[in-house]
Parts: sequence; structure tokens; C-alpha cells
Amino acid sequence: PAEQKPRQLVVDHLAQGRPTLVATDLTQASEGEKRFVEHMLNAAELIERLYARQKGVFGMQAEIPESDPGSQALFHRNQSPFGEAPKTENDPACNALATPPPRVVGLYPAELQKDENFCAALQKESNARELMDHFTAVVAADRPGTFRGLPYTEVYRQEMEAIARELELGAQGLDDQEAALKKYLTAAAQGFRTNDWEPANEAWVAMNAQNSKWYLRIAPDEVYYEPCAWKAGFALQLARINPDSIEWQQKLDPMKKEMEEQLAQMAGKPYRARDVQFKIPDFIDVVLNAGDARSAHGAIIGQSLPNWGPVAEKGGRTVAMTNLYTDVDSRNTQAELMSSVFCKNTNALATTDARETLIGTVLHEAAHNLGPSH
Repeated sequence: PAEQKPRQLVVDHLAQGRPTLVATDLTQASEGEKRFVEHMLNAAELIERLYARQKGVFGMQAEIPESDPGSQALFHRNQSPFGEAPKTENDPACNALATPPPRVVGLYPAELQKDENFCAALQKESNARELMDHFTAVVAADRPGTFRGLPYTEVYRQEMEAIARELELGAQGLDDQEAALKKYLTAAAQGFRTNDWEPANEAWVAMNAQNSKWYLRIAPDEVYYEPCAWKAGFALQLARINPDSIEWQQKLDPMKKEMEEQLAQMAGKPYRARDVQFKIPDFIDVVLNAGDARSAHGAIIGQSLPNWGPVAEKGGRTVAMTNLYTDVDSRNTQAELMSSVFCKNTNALATTDARETLIGTVLHEAAHNLGPSH
């Protein structure tokens, strides 16, 4: 009886999501491409393990009994034992584990996280820049009450070396038509060994719809998942370039200057129109998300990366995911949401067609690079 309420809460939690299939047909892919995908699947499992260590939940799933598939499903979907759906997320009894653990990430000492203001305290330390570095974990220093930043390559050496090997093996099967992808795989492998991500970023932005049929991003990038929003979370996204992308890029690329000038005019002084150099997004069909790229609810449909460094300052690379939310369930949900916002006459003009949805995503991502956005 004591287990019945928590298990029912887990079921109620899962029922707030609606699964949808994202299928990829690789029957026409070359043998080298199939081997590449196999190694990326292996890398994805390692990324999931790395991300679990960052979130402080690695190994917890083993505590869930096999007789409780609901809790197993919750842990897999949320990448943690904690509820994340609106109706149940604030109920502490909604948890995949019989004894809910404290919410402690693996990037800072657990004792330090008992202070809800620990992020602000770290910012005041004399070595704050080291502690706030995006590619380190904070650990206790030799002197009591002090801390230091330890590079990811030291904290997660075993997983990062294994990922580097998978990336190199994935590159071996590709032919010269995928030279840009092979260069990125090699550079990314080096990043996983050195914690220097700029060479990989350079190789990544050099890939595009003209020189590769594939899209891959494997790196530590976003910071939203942890309480201080400093530490880059490991993620993998594997996709194929959508063949329509080149046509859309040709249509939209000449409009960049005009869009920037119109936004500058609306913003007014002191803002002045800049010579914007960003690239129109590459359109991709997602094959697989892992780690920080795999959300419990919903999926990323547009992204501009990297977030920091010289490559980011030069404009980085923007992608729009074209094969998500095109299923019947997602379109029906979108129509329902729009009908609750728009008046009747406006809603009669609303559409959930993939073409219009795609243009909305493209303009959203382009707007990150326009006007006084920061």
C-alpha cells in the first residue's frame, strides 16, 4: 500500500507527455555511413553517462526495481528521478526512487550546495574566474573552505577518452565526399582529450549543407540545467541535412541586410544597423538526441552554437530541425494552442502546415543575430 500512491503519481506524470516516433531510414546509406552511425550510437550512450554524472544522478536508476516499469520510464525520460511535468513536478512524492534523493548536481561539492546562495558565494572568491569556467567542475581545494576548478578532462577522463575513440572510429569509414565531417570528428576527438573546444568549433562551422549530408554536434554547450548556469552540459545531436535547406538558404540569405536595417529603424537611436554576417540556418532532420540535447518534454527545434569563444563571436552556426512536430498529434496540439490565443477570425487564417512552421523557426533563429538583442 505504501508504494501505490507514488507509483500512481508516476503514471499520472508520464500521462502528461505524448510520445511520438522520429524514424530514420538508413537502407540507402553506404556501409561507411552505417558504421559511422553505429559509432555515434555508442558515443550517445557515453554522452548520456557523462551528462548523468554532471547532473549527479549516475547510478540511481539501478535502485529502481524491475517490477516498477513506470519509474524506470520516468527516470529514462527525465534523465533523473525527479518529476518535470506541470501537474506533478512540485509533489515530492512524484519520484522514481522510493526514497527521493536531494537535488544535488555533480558539478559542485554536495556540502556546498546546501547553501542556496552558493553560486553567489563562489563568484566572490579570488579565483572566481576559474570556478565559473564553463568546462570545469568545482572541487574542494587543499585549504578548508576553498575551492578550485578541475577540467572536464580530469573529472570525466574515462568517458571522454572513450568518446574520442568512437569519434575517430566513426571517421574511418567515411569517404572523401564527407571530408568536412571527417575533419570535425577528428577535431572533436581532440577536444575530448584536451578540453580545448575551439579547433572543433572551427571544423564544425565549416560543415554545411553543401559539403556534407550529415549534421553532428557533440560537445559541452548549454548551461541551463545546473543551478549556477555556468557549466556546459555534454550533448550529442545527430541528424541528416534536409535537401530543401539549400533552396531556403538561397531565398533568405539576400534578406539579412534588409531585416537588420528594419530592426535598427524600429529600435531607434542610439542603435545603428550593423553589417550582420550570420548564416541562414542549415535545415536538419534529427536522427538522435542524447545528453543535454534530449529534453524530458518537447525538443529543440532551432539552435545557434557555440555559445562562447572566437567562433561564436564570428557568428557560429545556426540550425533548424525540420522533422520534429510534423506528426498529426503535434499539429493537433499546436492548433488547439493557437485557438486558445487567437480570436475566431484570426484563427481561421492560422495553419500548422510544416512550411509555415519551418519559416517561423528560421526567422526566430535569425532574429538572435539581428538588432540590439543583448
